[in-house]
Amino acid sequence: MNNYSIILGITYFNKGYFNLGVVASHIIDNHGKPLKLILMNQGEILININRTANKNQSVRLYGGKPLINFIQTNFHLNEEMYFEVINPNTIRIYKHGKNKQST
Repeated sequence: MNNYSIILGITYFNKGYFNLGVVASHIIDNHGKPLKLILMNQGEILININRTANKNQSVRLYGGKPLINFIQTNFHLNEEMYFEVINPNTIRIYKHGKNKQST
């Protein structure tokens, strides 16, 4: 399975982006390619993959204000946020223990 998680520290909670880390980045498409973030059952955000923000070229996803609103509405500071890589251009965000929605 391609399931991963991150901790929503102050930066990820407030800034509208998060890094996937090296473990998940290897299955994500190339820099500049489109990516769909599925926000549980609350819609989706279309963004571009960024591989230049981190020195090791791991993926950073900038979702801006829509991602900030989603995270702050559905999670708490320092809570774990889970995500599933569906394919190289689609990621589903979910809470642990919540049923994942199909695409």
